[in-house]
Amino acid sequence: MDINKPANITRNEIDQFIGITIYMSLIKLPSSRHYWNTFIGQEFVRNAMTCNRWESIKRFLHFNNNENIRSPGELGFDKLFKIRPLLDKIRARLLLVPKEEHLVVDEQIIPTKCRHHLKQYNPAKPHKWGFKNFVLSGVSGFSYDFDIFAGAQSNTFPEGAPNIGVSGNVVTILAATIPKGKNYKLFFDNWFNSPKLQVYLMKNGILPLGTVRLNRVTNCKMPTEKEMKKLGRGSMVEKVADIDGVELGLVTWFDNKVAFIEYN
Repeated sequence: MDINKPANITRNEIDQFIGITIYMSLIKLPSSRHYWNTFIGQEFVRNAMTCNRWESIKRFLHFNNNENIRSPGELGFDKLFKIRPLLDKIRARLLLVPKEEHLVVDEQIIPTKCRHHLKQYNPAKPHKWGFKNFVLSGVSGFSYDFDIFAGAQSNTFPEGAPNIGVSGNVVTILAATIPKGKNYKLFFDNWFNSPKLQVYLMKNGILPLGTVRLNRVTNCKMPTEKEMKKLGRGSMVEKVADIDGVELGLVTWFDNKVAFIEYN
């Protein structure tokens, strides 16, 4: 940046910049400059701000003071330091929204073409390259909370909660904002699920249900896929156990293939 030519960005321009950026996320064009193109551009964008001004704001926009950044190994080091204030503001607003009765914890990919050490590749997702984000959502599709994956620093758990492991801790972190004892139902898949997680959620007044990997359910012999096929499509086997004062149920159900579901 040329100190003799300060950007002099106004609050109104920041509002316009954010509005254009959100608009770009909804109306897809090959590149940002195409929005100002005479033939395929968007009149709304052209009337709001020039392309050069938008790119200038994008170039100099900061959400945190780089002078306060910590190096790896230092106390307080944060891989998401540069956007941490923005993330905190977004989360604070989301947490004000009353939650639905039926909730789910799952992961999503925030697509990006940038070069960044946190960017991941997941061939199973519609957008294969991007940042991994764990989300607490409702059946409406609205996201009530989130936690962007930042490597080892993301493996935390709420105060007073047990360390259930990397996947289980994701659920306990996001479930910490769910009101306790209010009949909320929480769903998740087999990457997150385990008996320890089920017991923790039940003791905190949240009703959990999810598929489960059998190697996480010890001392419980369930029918094999071959045995379930002999019983026929639509067959099921259920077993119930008391773990640390909480009654858990495990169901094996055969449809096109065998599914293992744990609930309480």
